[in-house]
Amino acid sequence: MSSFTRAAFIVSARHLNGSVVCKAADALPFLLREGQTVHFVPPTLRGPRSARVVSISEMPSNAWEVSFEGVDNIDVAESLAGSYCLVAENELPEVHPEDDAVVLQGYAVHDTVHGSLGVVEAVLVNPAQSTLEIQGSNGQVLVPFVDEFVVQVDEESRTIQTSIPASLLTLNAPGQTADDSVEGGDA
Repeated sequence: MSSFTRAAFIVSARHLNGSVVCKAADALPFLLREGQTVHFVPPTLRGPRSARVVSISEMPSNAWEVSFEGVDNIDVAESLAGSYCLVAENELPEVHPEDDAVVLQGYAVHDTVHGSLGVVEAVLVNPAQSTLEIQGSNGQVLVPFVDEFVVQVDEESRTIQTSIPASLLTLNAPGQTADDSVEGGDA
C-alpha cells in the first residue's frame, strides 16, 4: 500500500478555465509537479476525487496557479477550494537542505569547537534566512542556517557540522540579561 503526503493546499479558484491557487502544505516546500496524480481530501460529493497536474506557474506570495486534467471550469475549481492535494510518496520530488532547510529537522548537530550541540527540533523559516532550533545539553540554541555557521550537511548520516561563536551558546542562557552582554556593564 502506498503512503501519501499532503503536497499542497487549494486556496481558491483562479480563473473561469478551472485553474486554482495552491500553497505549500504542512510547512513543507511546494511539492506538486506536472504529471503527478493527486487525490483531493476531503473528497467532494460532485467534483473529482483525483486528477493529474497539467500545468503549474508560480505566483507572488508563495502561491502557485495549478491546472488539473478534468477541472475545466470555475464551478469545479470552486468545489475543490479548501482541499488538500495528496500525492503518493514515490511521486514526490527529492527535497535537499539547500532547497528547503525544513528537511533538517531531526539532524544531529556537532560544532567544530563546542562539540555536540544536540538535535534540530525545528526550523524557523524567515524571509531573510532559516534558523535551526537545536535542543541539547546547552539548552535551546538558535543557529542561522547560513554559510558562515554551517560548515557541512551530511544527508546520509543526518548530521550537520557547524562553526559558531560562543555567544550563540549563551544567548538564551538562564539569567542572561542585556546588561551582561555589554562589555564593562558595571556602572
